[in-house]
Amino acid sequence: MAVLPADHPDAGRTALTGADLADNPLVFFPRAAGGLAYDKNLAPLVESGHRPRVVQEATNWTIILYLVAAGLGITIAPRSATFTAPDSVRIIPLTGTEAATTIYTATREADDRPLVHNLRALLPNRPGSRPDQQPGTSPDE
Repeated sequence: MAVLPADHPDAGRTALTGADLADNPLVFFPRAAGGLAYDKNLAPLVESGHRPRVVQEATNWTIILYLVAAGLGITIAPRSATFTAPDSVRIIPLTGTEAATTIYTATREADDRPLVHNLRALLPNRPGSRPDQQPGTSPDE
């Protein structure tokens, strides 16, 4: 997802590409925090032939999202990182990229806590999973 300040010129768009974001300053993690995640999240820019220009670094998504809200730049984040974004940013889907983040979850069998149900409700359904699938079972059971 592209995350932009609410007053950004592209904040009203319904989708963006890496090329659309190329000239914007970025707020992002330092590469030392995790090279694989760094590369995956910046892939939409790199795939479009552009080099990311990180102007501010932070060590967690909450800080990054609030720095974007303050107008220091934009960021590219997995959808799961945007759930706690402030109202002063716009979260816009990225198109034209193969970049994806995979989230694996595991729960105890028959765990009926609301927290577990709420987490599962936030995650998109993927091939091989079913929204009605019981925790602790495989899709084939």
